[in-house]
Amino acid sequence: MPNKLLHVDYSQVVSLFDKYVRSSTLDQRQKDFVQAARADLQRLDFLSKSVVDTTNLLIPILPLPSPEQIMETIRADPEFRKKNPELDAWLIANPNPRLVQSSTTAARSSDQPAQDTETGRLEMRLEADTRAFYTTAHTLISTLRKLPNLEQCSCAPINDVRSQLIEHRPAQSVIQETFQYGDVTGPQIKGLRRSDQAKTTPRDAGFVHNSQALMRDLTAALRRALPVAGE
Repeated sequence: MPNKLLHVDYSQVVSLFDKYVRSSTLDQRQKDFVQAARADLQRLDFLSKSVVDTTNLLIPILPLPSPEQIMETIRADPEFRKKNPELDAWLIANPNPRLVQSSTTAARSSDQPAQDTETGRLEMRLEADTRAFYTTAHTLISTLRKLPNLEQCSCAPINDVRSQLIEHRPAQSVIQETFQYGDVTGPQIKGLRRSDQAKTTPRDAGFVHNSQALMRDLTAALRRALPVAGE
């Protein structure tokens, strides 16, 4: 039976941020950043819940293909291969190609229209909300870094996915336009990897890991800032 993803509770981060604001002396420009950060936190909470709820809806109703089945689908799709010339060259050169993925997941090509079914619409929503989550999280961190004593705020997993997998196409990533989701990792951006590049290409550890990392890093940054802000 598939696992059920759990919601990430951002209330502690919101509480710490409110405490930080009350303890700080801020000019008008910094107060504007505070309002922007609060809006991003609200949006982040909404997107996180939507990602979890949609994933939980999809997992029980989908047959989850194996890497071998995904490979056969890719090999038989000339349009997908044409859009991924490095992949096409690798398939031609390797009679027994193999894909690597971090967990049992459902996967599809992002550059092909989803089927006009309820499942297809859910997949499109899930991918859009997942990408929006990383963009919003990155914007939030950038805004927080403009506030006193939060200049070092960061979250490496969020930055890696947003910068290396969403904003820029990784040169060595073979399966460029794939989107996966599973009951262990949650959604993954470009989660499929060629077996010979599985350890060298940028990798998304999954929404579950990354959202927990974001919560941990935001909490730590705000706690570090509080004693100074309260002086």
